[in-house]
Amino acid sequence: MLIQRQSNISFLVREAAAFLRRQLRRELKELCNPAVPPARLAMAFAVGTLLSFIPLPVLDSLLMSLVLVRFRQLNKASLVAARLVWNDLVVLSLAPTSYRLGVSILPETLIASADPVPASKLIMLVLNVAIGNLLIAVTATIGCYMLVWLGMIVVRRWVPTTAVKFGSYHYAVTARFGKDAGTDPNPNEPHY
Repeated sequence: MLIQRQSNISFLVREAAAFLRRQLRRELKELCNPAVPPARLAMAFAVGTLLSFIPLPVLDSLLMSLVLVRFRQLNKASLVAARLVWNDLVVLSLAPTSYRLGVSILPETLIASADPVPASKLIMLVLNVAIGNLLIAVTATIGCYMLVWLGMIVVRRWVPTTAVKFGSYHYAVTARFGKDAGTDPNPNEPHY
């Protein structure tokens, strides 16, 4: 009975892993698909970046899950890639910078002169971190949108159109550099 349970569990794990691999392949194919506009992929990455800057680790993961379920037109691979780039360690390491930025925008002397109670100092600390984090998040979101958008345009111009025809990024790269010149199925077709 114990062996059967272990085999059922291992079967479920294998099936779940196979399902995730199929989903990942489908989403990665959409990244390479020239019919998908670069602005759509960049928007998904920007949304993932903005959600990743929420300073509460559990809350940002829950919101990312809700966005993945609710907005199906966003590319899931781009959202998850943004979450991997802007993970909690990166965002939490920016907390001192967020605080300094918040202090430069909203000086502590405004509340310190009005109420010297320790609770107001805590509120001011949270407020300074929140304002600085918001500014960093907006800046990173706009920057990531522009970088991903321009990057997809450059990559799609660099990779020849034969990658789409044959469905192989490896073939496109080797065709561009001529490493597998003898295996080219259409030798008369130019490779840009």
